[in-house]
Amino acid sequence: MATFQELCYHYLLSVESNSRIAVIMASALMDLKRYLLKQNMIIRELKPENLVWCRAGECHGRFILVDGIGNNQFISVATYLKRFGRRVINRKWAAFERDLRELYSGSSFAGTMLLYL
Repeated sequence: MATFQELCYHYLLSVESNSRIAVIMASALMDLKRYLLKQNMIIRELKPENLVWCRAGECHGRFILVDGIGNNQFISVATYLKRFGRRVINRKWAAFERDLRELYSGSSFAGTMLLYL
């Protein structure tokens, strides 16, 4: 099967709700979060517009962060100390989840995804 990329917010704005895909995407988002924490990859901001869903099949895919990478803090100690990096990443991730709740409150797709995050 050919791999193609789609923007995450395409699904969030969609009127149709596919809970199976939402659960698959939520799992892939958790994989992305684990990767960010493991690699101590500091992000400026995490927005659906900055995520691309790379679908590898009907029930498989992964998220790729295409923008927003880098440390925008005044003192960039989190880049070098994993303990501080973890705090920054978790804070940015919490803001991402909050934005999903607020910006896509009418989306049942977003609601289903948030249940599994």
